[in-house]
Amino acid sequence: MFDSINPQHRAEFRRALANFHFEPFGDGNRVLFPRQKAVVAGAFRHRVNGGDERIDANVITFEALSDILRTYFAQQAQHTAYYILPFTEDVDPAQTLTAATFHATMGEFTNYTEATRQTWAKDAEASQSIGNGTTPARFTINTGGGTVRGAAMSTQQAKLANTGIIVPCARFADDRVLAAGDKLDIEYVIQASDPDAP
Repeated sequence: MFDSINPQHRAEFRRALANFHFEPFGDGNRVLFPRQKAVVAGAFRHRVNGGDERIDANVITFEALSDILRTYFAQQAQHTAYYILPFTEDVDPAQTLTAATFHATMGEFTNYTEATRQTWAKDAEASQSIGNGTTPARFTINTGGGTVRGAAMSTQQAKLANTGIIVPCARFADDRVLAAGDKLDIEYVIQASDPDAP
């Protein structure tokens, strides 16, 4: 998630992570780096058939935070791709959520025509923000439709995969009741900001 940070500042964030100089907010959505005067937070944006945009904050899982530490400080290979996956259960995601427990807990929604989870095709970083606004992850709903109640991002592409890492996850404020042929577009945006900015 910190790949797009200016290399000069990346070392500062690495030191902050290594020395535990960060403070997760109680909502699980934001992380404060006090010495860098930065808050890192994310949100999902979603639309059905090109309209009615909605935005929902997410939680960052503990397994994702641990993965960041291992990638930066234990020479673990960096992930090269991320994938969006919708879910159906009426459950607020907890930071303890993992890839292994995702389907049993959140109920991955798989009734779309695309063969795999859709790629998070990120744009270039701009104004301390990075997302996939140019190419949202599109899910074309299959016969029978269904209800999508939230979304997550994974390091694994296969539907129902229970390995890898679940990074962010969000319960939508409003359910998306979908019919065959509907197109659900999902974006994920992560942003770093100054907590003291007006």
